[in-house]
Amino acid sequence: MKPLFKLALIIAPVVAAMGWSQSVSADTLRGDDLFDGAYVGFSIGAATADGTTEYPLLAGGTRFAPFDPGTGQGYGTFAGYNFQRDNLIYGVELHYINMVRVADRNSAAQEAREVIELVDLRGRVGYVNGNLMVYGALGYSWAKFRVHPGSGFGPRDNQTNLTGLNVGLGLEYAVNDSWLVGAEYTYRDLNGRFSEATRDTNLDVSNVSLRVIYKF
Repeated sequence: MKPLFKLALIIAPVVAAMGWSQSVSADTLRGDDLFDGAYVGFSIGAATADGTTEYPLLAGGTRFAPFDPGTGQGYGTFAGYNFQRDNLIYGVELHYINMVRVADRNSAAQEAREVIELVDLRGRVGYVNGNLMVYGALGYSWAKFRVHPGSGFGPRDNQTNLTGLNVGLGLEYAVNDSWLVGAEYTYRDLNGRFSEATRDTNLDVSNVSLRVIYKF
């Protein structure tokens, strides 16, 4: 995974949007509460992961191998609260993401490994220029990682929880007092271990997403 390349995907529209916002006439700028308050929303975008994992085998024992599933999708819901003070934003957000096809299905193996869901809890700090907010985020993540087919493992454990830090960069644009749209990149450094393993699973999980937000 190349986090800097992923960041470029979000930095480019941020820079373009900031340039556009600078050209907005003063009479279009809003007061100091445009982003303030509680909000909910949903997200959709591309998701990917890579790393290494020691995972259980259907035949017994474990195998240590890289995990490189390519690009899947992430569908999420989130809720949070922002405190706006003049041009600065301070906030907290909880985000759940259902991961789809973030899976490594090596045809040479009976087992398929996949990241199935994520939860991010993070703080956000942003800067408002007119109807546009640019922000950074930092927090903690939980993910569920499993091996298929689950029925073949019987009483053995075929999934584990991964935890670690997340960092993100994004922007939001206020369409009106209640509705906002945005884009975001989030990177996570996650670790955990299957019960039969002697080595940790270490994964970098990231997604680039579009967001639609309703502010109360």
